[in-house]
Order: sequence, then C-alpha cells, then structure tokens
Amino acid sequence: MKVYILIAAGVLLLLLVVLRKRLAPYFRFLITPMFLINFFCAIIVAGFAFWGLLAYLDNYTLHGENIAVPNFYGIHVNDLDSFSKEKNLRYMINDSVYSDELPKGTVVKQDPIAHTEETESFVKPNRTIYLMVVRSGVEYKTMPKVKDLSKDFAISSLMINGLTYAIKPVPGEYRDLVYGAYYKGKEIKEGEKIPKGSEILLHVGRGTGGDRTGVPNLICNTIEEARGSLSGYSLFLDFHCDDCKTAMDSLNAKIYKQVPGAVSLGNSLVREGSELTVFASVVYECEKQVPVQDSTSMQPNTP
Repeated sequence: MKVYILIAAGVLLLLLVVLRKRLAPYFRFLITPMFLINFFCAIIVAGFAFWGLLAYLDNYTLHGENIAVPNFYGIHVNDLDSFSKEKNLRYMINDSVYSDELPKGTVVKQDPIAHTEETESFVKPNRTIYLMVVRSGVEYKTMPKVKDLSKDFAISSLMINGLTYAIKPVPGEYRDLVYGAYYKGKEIKEGEKIPKGSEILLHVGRGTGGDRTGVPNLICNTIEEARGSLSGYSLFLDFHCDDCKTAMDSLNAKIYKQVPGAVSLGNSLVREGSELTVFASVVYECEKQVPVQDSTSMQPNTP
C-alpha cells in the first residue's frame, strides 16, 4: 500500500512540474486579496454553520440526558398511561400471549429490558418501550381428531390440546373405539374452535365381548387416582361431585361411594365395558379402606 501511495505522489509531482507553466496563472490568483478575503469569509461561515449543526443535534438527540429504563413487568394496561408519563417515556403494545398463571392484561415482557444493578439499561427521554401483555380474552383450542380412534389415543390428543374429557359407554361392536365427541350436548367435529379446558364427552363403544372383570375399590381416591386404578380394567368411569364448584375442586374431591361396589371374586363380577359410577365430595374425610365396600351405605362425612 505504501508503495502505491509513493508512486501516486510521484506521478502527481511529475504532472505539476510538466504543467507548471500552464498552472502558474492559477497559483498567482490564490494569493490575490480578493481570493484571500473570500476564502476567510467562507471559513467563518462554515464554522458558524458547523457550530449551529452541533447545537441542533445536541438538542434533537438530547445529548447527555439518559433515563434508567423502569420495570413495566406486572403493570396493568389501564395504568400504563400514567406510569409511562411519570417516567417521561412512551410505550407501545406490540404483542400479547395467553397465560393461565399470570393476571390478565398485565405486562410480561418489555424491550428494552428494565435497568438493574446487574444489567444497565438507559434510554433517551420520550423513548418508546415495546411491551408484551397477557390477553384478557378466552384462549381457544382446535378440536383434534378423536372419532374412530382408540379411547387412549383420543384422550391423549385432547390433553395435549389443553382439553379435558369424560367417557360415556355406548353400544358398539368395537370396545374402546370412539364413536363420537360431544361438547355441551352437541357433536363437535375436528377443526372446530372451543375454549381451552373445555370438557369433551367421548362416546366409547362397550364392545360385544362377554368377559367379566372385578371392580376395584375406589373409595377415598381422587378422580385421577380412580382413572389410574381403572387402567387395568375394561370399565368406564362416570364421575359425580355435587359440591365441586371449580376444576380444582373436582381434582381434589374424594370418592365416598361407587356403584357397583368393589368386588373381586364370585358371581358379582361385572361385564367388561360396564359403567362404574362414583360419587365424590370436597368435604369427605377418608377413613381406613376395607377390601369390599357396601356401595349403598357410604355417605360423605360433612363437618
């Protein structure tokens, strides 16, 4: 690179020597009073213009003024106007998400991030902070395909998609085959939108087999424990809880009665594909279980 620069300088110098006679009148003009006066005036004007530009840029960019980015996390959308105005900042909601754990309408993410001792974050006054909030509306899920699938596969599909289920045994040639799905008494088809957490009633075939099976003791079980206990039995669970007000109540309620009662031997065996009805309560206090319960005598112990 240095060699090329020296070569270029040499060529330029050679041109000046060759053309010195032709350029002489121009060089003489550079030292005339008229040129010098105009030259110095131009320098003064350029200096003032440059100074004015710097002053304008300092004012426009708020040079030297910084605001530590406040933490917007958890602030409700109704309070954002007053909060951002107090901090001399602006905001824009550019994204939203669903959440079952966080309050609706609150901020869950911001850009730039909030200033902390570990992470410094400064912006100019009136800077826009971009926010993500929790949606206030109901989250909808797409109904998966369950018809003509096995019961277990259909249940897995529903749970993966954030839906709950109930089983209703129906006459059918094939045992554990889903013959239809219903939501609020109407048949629901694949692809329809329904609120997250909705219960889908699956119509599952009883089958035509004549095999018989025992009935496990489900007293003091929760609904999930009862479903686990029935995993080895070809029985359908029909769950009832009169004092359950919320989904959490249904999960925590204890079974105090089942029909038919628990049996393991003899002529009391039930046909595979039969329905096992259980009754639960959130106030039932469990007592020591015995192998076989009289299904008609158990009642919830209320305080």
